[in-house]
Amino acid sequence: MSLQYVVSQLIIMTFFSYAISSSVNFTSAWVKLHYNFTFTMNLKHLNSDANAYYLEFMRASSKESTSVLEVDLTHLQVGVSERYMPRILTMSYNSMRMVKTTLTDCTHSDAGLYFCFLGRNQVPDCKFRLYILDLDAITSTLGKDIKMTFDFSKISMPKKESISIMYGNMAEVISWREMLVVRKDSIKPSVNPNFGRDIHTIHEQGGSILHVTLTDVMPEDSGFYACFFVQSKEMINYCGFELIILDLKGISVLEDNNAVMFFYLNSMNISKDLNLSIAFKQEEHYTFTDMLSISPDLSVEVSEAFRSRVTSHKKEYERLVIVTLSHVLLADGGDYRCLQNGQKIPFCGYKLTVHVEESQDSNQVNTLENRDAEMVFRISQLVENTSKVIIEFQHSSTENTQRVLTINVSDIKKSYVETKYYRRVTYKFEQTTRAVTVRLKKVTLADDGVYKCYVEATLDCVQKLNVFAPRIKHVVHKPWNIHEGESFQVTCDKSRFRYPADVINVIDMSLRKQSLGQPTFNIIASYKPNAKKELTFHGPTNRTWIPSYSGGSDPNTISLTLNITGVIAEDAGEYECDSFASTKDRGRIHYSLISWVTVKPKRATEAPQQATNAPEKPEENTDGESNRTS
Repeated sequence: MSLQYVVSQLIIMTFFSYAISSSVNFTSAWVKLHYNFTFTMNLKHLNSDANAYYLEFMRASSKESTSVLEVDLTHLQVGVSERYMPRILTMSYNSMRMVKTTLTDCTHSDAGLYFCFLGRNQVPDCKFRLYILDLDAITSTLGKDIKMTFDFSKISMPKKESISIMYGNMAEVISWREMLVVRKDSIKPSVNPNFGRDIHTIHEQGGSILHVTLTDVMPEDSGFYACFFVQSKEMINYCGFELIILDLKGISVLEDNNAVMFFYLNSMNISKDLNLSIAFKQEEHYTFTDMLSISPDLSVEVSEAFRSRVTSHKKEYERLVIVTLSHVLLADGGDYRCLQNGQKIPFCGYKLTVHVEESQDSNQVNTLENRDAEMVFRISQLVENTSKVIIEFQHSSTENTQRVLTINVSDIKKSYVETKYYRRVTYKFEQTTRAVTVRLKKVTLADDGVYKCYVEATLDCVQKLNVFAPRIKHVVHKPWNIHEGESFQVTCDKSRFRYPADVINVIDMSLRKQSLGQPTFNIIASYKPNAKKELTFHGPTNRTWIPSYSGGSDPNTISLTLNITGVIAEDAGEYECDSFASTKDRGRIHYSLISWVTVKPKRATEAPQQATNAPEKPEENTDGESNRTS
């Protein structure tokens, strides 16, 4: 995995210098729920005979620590403990004696203290506390008034304590500043006069409910509004909001289709003498990646990462540049924003949402990780004396069930959501239509499975929730220049995908082709190792295309190959190897790998040659992952 790809997934990045002479005793860091946390260990100035450096973790409620990783100081090799193996990414820089570590998909169980050890001795100045931000999101557009309601009734407040509402900016390093303070002995909150915004507050129910209104919101108001105790400076869990201010046009496309964006350079906000950059930021990340640059004469230069999939054309009279992103991936979802001199241009850009194809079955719901899923249970057996409707969940890989919510039909106010789902599930019961609508927030692969609806103790209706993970690899090879009449070979196998160690089996492997100028990929061949172990072929019947497969459930032996002889111009395009695999702890993971084929006119005198993608391998980093170049 490239350094650029790792950095692009940061929510916060705090640089820790672990020199023993450091004067820093304690560092606090915040990361949003299900985001990645990255920190860098600087080992250059360590003065010790010890040959190993350790990082350990202790939950706030526990007195026992757990090993996270160990660094061999001689060779700067990193060993990750078994518990963290699937979730820790590391990158070593031998010349600078630095190790960059990323903890992926942070959850509440990752909150706590992290300690460093040199040999058997704890490094006194090396410890940091990680907080997990799990706040309800409020989305608005520019110029609106936003009201946030803080409920302090369930907060156990120590004596002589007060509550501060702090604002945290959306940046790689989150910095906090005080917005207002709520004191026990005062009915009216004290607003910070230096906060720089017009704030209106209303107190209700003896001070336990506080309404805070921001007027005429701007993009700069986006961020986290969280509760802290003033004296202890501890953050209060589940108290606060994440405010998201939108100023981009929204477009929505299905995976594998094209996304078209229009950029008018005659806008009053855009300088006609400077280059305009279009930068991309993945959903729920804060790091931008350059996609293309538009010069004042409307010429376009596309960055290497997007070069194979981005085309553009211009209309000089309107000073309009039309950009087409082909073969859209789930990972392409996010913000495409205009920048000049590194500054964002308001109202210039797009928010792209990529969807998986909706299920044709009304009893199935398809969604992606970290998005909300809505399931509708239509009850058929509801009668007058019915008292309860119960929703239960069964994961795809187990037979165990767990209750999600209980609806009291006779008195809806007595309905309740189970503790595990309390902050993630909302529901609505329509008595007249006999429908229960359940909304599950921020789904993960662990939510994939069957949701059963029981009336009293009788099974009444079922919904299947399919949760898909975005592709975690997408490697574009250098174009193959093949002449008409020659032959080439495309191979999909385990060695090219480089599955992680926790892969149990390969569910599906397919080979797809997208012809030049076409919006979608067409399946050529597919192979399901654990099903019928049969090859399905959809290639042309009048051509010499020979597919073959090998292997069983062992992912090390699976291979899917396509040989194409007598190449013609129509064979040009992108050939994609696509694979779904199941893992021990992370559910399903999705890999894709693309080879780009260009067909040239037939050679005049040379004999036919064969091209193959088998020997070609993506460039590797020190962490063993492939560079993501598209």
